[in-house]
Amino acid sequence: MAFKLFENFEIRDFLLFLSAILTIYVAQYYYKYFTRVNPLPGPFPFPFVGNLPQYYLWFNGENKKFYEYNYKKYGDICEVQFNERAIVLSRTEYIEKLLTPSTKNSHVVRFPDNEGLEELGIEGKGILLNQDLKSWKYNRQFFSQAILSPKFTNEAIDWTNKLFNELE
Repeated sequence: MAFKLFENFEIRDFLLFLSAILTIYVAQYYYKYFTRVNPLPGPFPFPFVGNLPQYYLWFNGENKKFYEYNYKKYGDICEVQFNERAIVLSRTEYIEKLLTPSTKNSHVVRFPDNEGLEELGIEGKGILLNQDLKSWKYNRQFFSQAILSPKFTNEAIDWTNKLFNELE
């Protein structure tokens, strides 16, 4: 029954159908792009590939040149789209606020959910990549007490001095 619908379906019809689907997707992509929440300046993305053409064709895949250009053209904060939207912070004050170790910081979730972390089994562990607030607070408290204690610091300095003297 379903094949009878496609009985007279020719290559021209298939190309027409494919171009209609592609046009709808591109229209939807740019509608979402222009109506996104909190738009920031940044290079204009393309459907399917984002800003990869600018990154590879204009800057030969060099991170430093790409981000310097974006900083000069768009300012301290801009957005780029590779696989997903990424906000680029170019001033150290913004990064310090984001990475401050305070538990009263409003930026607890520092990185978006990443399937790769889950596959590696490190999601919800540690301090830097941890999304779970309860686990993060526990790990941070443990880290602060164990690593940042004066006894540990003094012992680390003594070992560093001994090893440095051995190298001389």
